[in-house]
Amino acid sequence: MFRSSHFRQRFCDQILVKGSDNRVQHYHFVNINLSWTDAQTYCRENYTDLATIDNMEEMKRLTESVDTDYTGEAWIGLKKGTSWRWQWSSGEGVNNWSLPGGWTCSVFFPSNCFYGINATWNFTLINQQIKWFAAQNYCRHSYTDLATVRKKEDNDLIHKMFNTSWAWIGLFRDTWEWSDLSNSSFRNWKMGQNDSVGTACALAQVTWPGTWDMTPCDEKHPFICYDDNLILVNRSMTWNEALNYCRTHHSDLASVHNEEIQYWVSRRAEKASTDHVWLGLRFSCYLNFWFWVSAENVCYQNWAPNNISNSNLCGTTGAVQSKDPHYWVSLPETKELNFICTKCPSKADPRTQYLQNCHKCV
Repeated sequence: MFRSSHFRQRFCDQILVKGSDNRVQHYHFVNINLSWTDAQTYCRENYTDLATIDNMEEMKRLTESVDTDYTGEAWIGLKKGTSWRWQWSSGEGVNNWSLPGGWTCSVFFPSNCFYGINATWNFTLINQQIKWFAAQNYCRHSYTDLATVRKKEDNDLIHKMFNTSWAWIGLFRDTWEWSDLSNSSFRNWKMGQNDSVGTACALAQVTWPGTWDMTPCDEKHPFICYDDNLILVNRSMTWNEALNYCRTHHSDLASVHNEEIQYWVSRRAEKASTDHVWLGLRFSCYLNFWFWVSAENVCYQNWAPNNISNSNLCGTTGAVQSKDPHYWVSLPETKELNFICTKCPSKADPRTQYLQNCHKCV
């Protein structure tokens, strides 16, 4: 037991000291003028898709990815659709415990901002009569965002804290859709954008704060793609078969080392056809602890509450739930599930190849 616990702690200490970049999603600025549809095709052929942004932190990372002198606008993966949908300003999904009839966003109300991440909220009433978009902009610059009301208890808390008839929260409705079919509700529109225009796509300013314009999709602009290192394989295999498949066709079964990777793994797992999805997680009977097949120990953990014991785990491997809350569970390695692979990064620069192909056509 001393050997296994000592080895585990030493391994985790080494990972913390190393400080490697474990980001799953990477943005790529492409300084080629294309229409939105052609930019989408380019990104899908050379990366994953046009950029999807989930929150202000990602928006900042996107602007920092543009390492040229270009300071204009670039296409992102947002296009106007036809189906109306309720969404939160913070980018979280909407729980259907209560949906309003709706107010027009041009009405003047006070607003509720919040500090906090995940389950920790501190609501603050801003007693200024302003429009919804102005309230959103104020909250993002001075707090975190307009209030996200996750459950009835949050709603009751707001009513008890503030004696006011109406106040803006972060709930809004629009028809915009992401190219990769993500359900992200994050929006960062410039003030005064007219959402009544017909076919339109989103252009993002590549300098901070990266606000967005609505523009006809046939205009030609540079664009931003994203690439990630995770691939969901919608085929059911045993854990060993999945491991061999990933190592043959990609790189390896996925390892999860922090909350950001867990977030992206969860997004991939939601599209699986099985209740659980294999990860590159295995239990060592000899050393009596879990390890990743990428030769790293399990430092970050997200086990289901009833799955924390190390007893009788020989022959078991790790999977993630395909639905919320996306906990890890131990399952027999003979069970057949979908799985997530990590992808080998491309060494070739697709921008150079694209320009060479265009030159051949001229």
